[in-house]
Amino acid sequence: MKKKKKKISKPSLDTKKSTVESIKARRAYKRRQSRKWMIIGGVATLLSGVTWALFIPYKGPITYGACKVFLENYVLYPQSVRISTVDDYGASVRIWFTYLDSFGEFKLEPMQCFFKMTTDDDKKKYGNVSFIMEKATINRREIGPDIIERFNYSILGIVASPPDLSLPTPIPDSLEDLQVDSSKFRKPIFDK
Repeated sequence: MKKKKKKISKPSLDTKKSTVESIKARRAYKRRQSRKWMIIGGVATLLSGVTWALFIPYKGPITYGACKVFLENYVLYPQSVRISTVDDYGASVRIWFTYLDSFGEFKLEPMQCFFKMTTDDDKKKYGNVSFIMEKATINRREIGPDIIERFNYSILGIVASPPDLSLPTPIPDSLEDLQVDSSKFRKPIFDK
């Protein structure tokens, strides 16, 4: 047998009760109802906040954004750049990326940007920024200091209007997750 839930009934105006008692009963009823809706609203807000937090991508620091802009300026076809891994070491950022070279081949290469805090002389030269690029390496080859010098003038604009700082999804650790069944994508030439 099911138990019936006790319903909260609205207080009725009874002629036998005094008006003070009926007012108190109405206030108690309104308090119970408002408390119930506050709890429901709090739970709904908490659930929507948790759901929102689960679906937003992780964001990297502004040094990652500066390194990403430098990479897009340096690569020949920047629309083909796909960032696979980002490692933040504090004073440096390493980006592993793939890109399409001039021969139509996709290459996977590392890029590392090294940053330093600005001094008063640097702030006079480059503007009011908190960091500048000290050096950069692509595929473990150092980029010329004149290119880095010219890029440091644009860091103020990068900080003022930052690029998309969303970090890429991590690559799976197990080899089984990395395997692709290529027979799904290939057209059979010979019939069995």
